Amino acid sequence: MNRATYYNVQYATALGGPYDFVPNCHGSDEALNYEVPSDSGTKMCRHSGLQTDPPTTYYYKVQACAPGGGCSIYTDTSQAVFNQNYNSPITCNCTPAQIPPMIKNGANYDAPNPIRVATCNTIPNGSDFQCNEMYQYDANQFAALRNTLYDNDIPNQLKLLIMLPGSGSTCGYSRIMYTAQNLGYDAICVNYSNEASQEDVCMYKTDGVAQGHPDCFYWISEAKFDGSGRCGENYNGSTDCGVDPHTNDHYHNKKYDSVYYRALWMLQYLYNGSCTGCGHVPWGQYLTSNQSDLNWGAIVMGGVSQGGDMATYAAGFQNRNGRTPLFRAINFSAPPQATIIYNYQDPQRSGTRTAATYFTDQDGQGKWFNATTIRKVFGFVSANDDHYSNQNYGASVYEAVWTKMGFTQDNYDAEWDMACTASTQYPRCNQTQVQGLNCAGQHPSHSLVTFQNQSPSGGHHDPEQIWNQDAFEFLLSTSIN
Repeated sequence: MNRATYYNVQYATALGGPYDFVPNCHGSDEALNYEVPSDSGTKMCRHSGLQTDPPTTYYYKVQACAPGGGCSIYTDTSQAVFNQNYNSPITCNCTPAQIPPMIKNGANYDAPNPIRVATCNTIPNGSDFQCNEMYQYDANQFAALRNTLYDNDIPNQLKLLIMLPGSGSTCGYSRIMYTAQNLGYDAICVNYSNEASQEDVCMYKTDGVAQGHPDCFYWISEAKFDGSGRCGENYNGSTDCGVDPHTNDHYHNKKYDSVYYRALWMLQYLYNGSCTGCGHVPWGQYLTSNQSDLNWGAIVMGGVSQGGDMATYAAGFQNRNGRTPLFRAINFSAPPQATIIYNYQDPQRSGTRTAATYFTDQDGQGKWFNATTIRKVFGFVSANDDHYSNQNYGASVYEAVWTKMGFTQDNYDAEWDMACTASTQYPRCNQTQVQGLNCAGQHPSHSLVTFQNQSPSGGHHDPEQIWNQDAFEFLLSTSIN
């Protein structure tokens, strides 16, 4: 309905009803469903107190209402649109302190408007480059201070979330940043050199045939992170750098298009008062005392797809170089750092899916993650994602990567299937029963998997949907180790 101002939402526990109204989600006075930041026109309301024991399927129907009266018919409900276990609430043993309700008097928390920062404004003037030389130089980056509208409810975490977009994407004010603000985080999103996926760059022709190169992931991640190494500032045509399909040249990167310098220079810009209305005082806590480096112990780096490649790299990089490790790395649909090594002697062109070699050994220095550092990595993927389900070459992308990086049961990170079972829904899921969110115990798994019978975003981007907000809170909770 055009110009709808509120919505009536009803629920039932049987397909034919009877239906009843969802509290705070009906009537012009009580319909406290609000637009979700970054979701144009999207409304979200919360239904609390649902039954999980025994498992119960819930059915909903929605009616749109215009100002001054007049409502649409209710949407039809059909078994086909529901997702078996997905539409059954899962258990959660997390406390309100670990996963707050993010609702006040029936209404979703508002979020302060984010600060849109033009990329050129975050890069210091220098003689070695101009704005029009930079990657996505005209794309805005985002800064968002923690939500101070509910001071009694939202503690200051003294933590910064740095979000990194996926391949071919630029920064937007995401649902994840919105959630972080409402947990007491400050947040920024920075652009970096991400036009082509690392999977594409590291699959290139040698001797006239396409071949995967698992060593390539390290060299290009190094350059994307801080512009260093053989594919960075000192690039001299090394074939280790893969081939960028957008340039048909070996990939290489400058430091001003790297994750580290983009984040550092943006924080310096926010802190030094150059940015009008940016509230420069808090930003200094995420820099070292002389503002020359990031205060890594206060930083959570999160990324979608290739952004998760970089968050994963950063988590190990800090530890490998004897520096203070970042507080946490959060991967959404990531890291997809695996490629296929083909056997061209086989007429069927068989092959083996192989993870980035730097996870197990880089320059003879051993594993990228030790047992302590791997526990700083959290992940959230969808079983609808081809990176999860496609095992045509012996293992899926995620399976190959998780095994090599140590994201395994031995390190307490066995796959945790929240809406997916092996017996009734999806044969590749590991569990026979749906697992609820688990905040209890000394070592809860950090490897979350979700599933929908009808994928809303093509699988790879499903974990970013707002109805996963409880999972977002788990990933961001500072009390979960």
